[in-house]
Amino acid sequence: MGQTSGKYRGETDLSSALDFNPKKPVDESHEVKSESFEKCSLRHVIDDGGDGFVPVDLDVSAKRSTVPTIFRWEYGGKEVYVSGTFNKWKTRFPLTYSGGEHAAIIDLPSGEHHYKFLVDGNWVHDPHQKTVDDELGGHSNVIYVNESDFDPTQALLNDECGTNVPLGASSSSLSRMSPPGNYGQFIPDISQISQEPWAKTANLIPPLLPPHLLDVILNNDVVDEDDPVVLPIPNHVALNHLYALSIKDNVMTLSTTHRYKKKYITTVMYKPINVH
Repeated sequence: MGQTSGKYRGETDLSSALDFNPKKPVDESHEVKSESFEKCSLRHVIDDGGDGFVPVDLDVSAKRSTVPTIFRWEYGGKEVYVSGTFNKWKTRFPLTYSGGEHAAIIDLPSGEHHYKFLVDGNWVHDPHQKTVDDELGGHSNVIYVNESDFDPTQALLNDECGTNVPLGASSSSLSRMSPPGNYGQFIPDISQISQEPWAKTANLIPPLLPPHLLDVILNNDVVDEDDPVVLPIPNHVALNHLYALSIKDNVMTLSTTHRYKKKYITTVMYKPINVH
């Protein structure tokens, strides 16, 4: 899957790339009607060859093979659109804000595509992606889309060869990738895992007791001193557990609570311990 995105790293060296210069003429071909931003959500669309984007739910098949491509804008803004040579700059497609960034998925044909973002009415490019000079003396981003980017077989081959970095991936997407190491499809034997140093250390440390299990009957006082048989109603998460008190006066105390319909039955067992 083709990807394009960027990450804002400073204001000094990027201000020229993000600022819109009103003195430069704007191509009127960019000034076309766009879809309502409030009514749009992240949708999967098809490039119909230059006449605009067609939603997939219209069941219109693409005239040529396309690859789902992700467009991201991570520099803020309220209304963000993207347009490019893949539709002859005739349509501006809205990006949906989610997770701190604006994004959209568009099916593009294979090849080289130039594009720019329209952020709050200003045409800008992503300074962290590859750029080319446009006819107006400005800059546009460029992306290279290959059919192999969406081919499962080719993706598996790339994984085995270690080329698992997608084309056009940004530094922010690279930071979310898996750590380096050997990966495969074989599950190791549990006996081999238990021999690892970290596994041996983990077995020596008992798991921590969940805090809600601290509120058990053995830790509570008697509700009615006149009737010591009456016990407080236990929490449902404390049922069907075996509890043990610290050994005191050479006596071990075990307790468990079960529920039968609307009644709770608690059993306490005492056992003398010979410490010698």
